[in-house]
Amino acid sequence: MADLLIYGEIGWDVQASEVVAQIQAMDAEDITVRVNSPGGDVYDGLAIMNALIAHEGMVTAVVEGLAASAASFIAVGGADRVVMRPTAELMIHDAMSFVGGNADEMLRAITDLERISDNLAGIYATKAGGDSGEWRDLMKAETWYSAQEAVDVGLADAVEDGRRVEAQAGRRLVMNRFRYQGRRDAPTPTVNRPEGHDRKEGGMSALADLAQEMGLSEDQVKAAFARVVLNEEVTVTSTVDITYPEGTTVVPTGKATISPVEEVPQGLVFTVGEAPDGWTAEVDEATGSLSVTAPAGAEPDDEVELTVTVTGNDAPVEIPVVITVKAAAGEDEETAPLEPAGDPDRVTLDRDTYNDLQAAAKLGWEAKNKADAAARAAEVDRWIAEGRVNAARRSKVIAAMEKDPVAARDLYGSIPKNTIPRGEIGHGQDSEDTQASGAGDLAAKLDKARLLSAPNLY
Repeated sequence: MADLLIYGEIGWDVQASEVVAQIQAMDAEDITVRVNSPGGDVYDGLAIMNALIAHEGMVTAVVEGLAASAASFIAVGGADRVVMRPTAELMIHDAMSFVGGNADEMLRAITDLERISDNLAGIYATKAGGDSGEWRDLMKAETWYSAQEAVDVGLADAVEDGRRVEAQAGRRLVMNRFRYQGRRDAPTPTVNRPEGHDRKEGGMSALADLAQEMGLSEDQVKAAFARVVLNEEVTVTSTVDITYPEGTTVVPTGKATISPVEEVPQGLVFTVGEAPDGWTAEVDEATGSLSVTAPAGAEPDDEVELTVTVTGNDAPVEIPVVITVKAAAGEDEETAPLEPAGDPDRVTLDRDTYNDLQAAAKLGWEAKNKADAAARAAEVDRWIAEGRVNAARRSKVIAAMEKDPVAARDLYGSIPKNTIPRGEIGHGQDSEDTQASGAGDLAAKLDKARLLSAPNLY
């Protein structure tokens, strides 16, 4: 497993071009992205996030210290699993910009910031559930989360201890552009309950999350689970055509074996009606193979009709089988041997019959492959229902199952149940003592503005 560091300000200490090149060089390796950043340039952050999403291997983001602003959506939106260190924090806020110019330029900047902030709110909603408008409200309030609070609202998947990671030497953490200096200075996030979401303690239910992801109602998802995941018994009625070959003949005292033309599905039962005087008829109840023996006194061109009854889930079906008596072998006629000559383990077929068998075998393999694919998808859906896998990663997990089911089960199926959080969405609010910036804050912002060479967005 390869490590990728997002330490320092994005766009300054962390360059998107360098990070994306590292990701692409890792091929399909699993990646651990270690994050300690106050954020930075929004477009550099989006480029890194999208490179992580496109990566074929498992991506785990570990917030070692702080994941704020652009660093938060890199972790939340780019990783398959987000881990918070016990003392780490995560912050979300609206996009920011330092601009100058006339009124039209200012209005364009406002429009751009609104569009970018709505886009970022959608990233948080995809991970944690809920409405993007609610997440936009939390962003406007500049909401800070402790490690456990990030898990409770669904932005992270787990709080896990680990060895302390030393900060890289020389990184710049410029915090004075934020409203609060950290989680301890920010108000405690509260919880909203959006209507239309079935929630349980610990977060939005996987059922509601999956229904939202698939664009279906919860009742439709429940019905699908009943059929596929919960193995609820479903009665399936289908029509199966069973026919026997025409033109079957038999010589007096001879025996003819007649099998159905089509492949016989499991679950059908065959019986044969009473044979005419002197004739004997038996049928294999599972395969439908019919054995008929003619009496010694049978005359050439005599015909007998037997009735084979097929019973399954539907009403019994009666199939007529006509057998014609032909003359015994004479001077001018030879009867083909009843048993194949030569090697008893070898069967000789005509070309048309062989081609039919080949085509039937191909159809059988195609049906098996479709059934296997459906079973793998059902297994992934069960992991989603159990809270092992985020619904947003369904396609990626199914692709992993198709590539290597054993490895995918070891990776995703071993994730503990309810790892994907079902907690209520957090809510931040301004504290009463938050006042407008004084002259000192204004001077600090002006100092920051002088560091910028262009109106980069945060």
